[in-house]
Amino acid sequence: VAVFDEAAAADVCLLPFGVDPFSVTKSANRAVLALQHSVPVVTTRLASMEPLADAVVFDDWEEGLRRYLGPDAEIERARSIAAARPVLERHFSAAAIGRAWLDLLE
Repeated sequence: VAVFDEAAAADVCLLPFGVDPFSVTKSANRAVLALQHSVPVVTTRLASMEPLADAVVFDDWEEGLRRYLGPDAEIERARSIAAARPVLERHFSAAAIGRAWLDLLE
């Protein structure tokens, strides 16, 4: 429960990952959690993050922080969260994950 409370209280979520063989296999779970709590994300571009491309800032840490914490932060945060909603529903919702499991099992 503390993780969800802390995620919801954040102004921005920074998710730096390495580009080593272990890190490039990371899932989008942390980014999804942040976006589900209306917290914008700045992250390393990984294959798992590609569905979120229109909703997050990739690799430009300074620009991401300026965007989400600067003078237009409220507008930028709202834009990113609005862009994330249909992607979260389509790719990361319980229904989407259930369909993926069903496809795999069939």
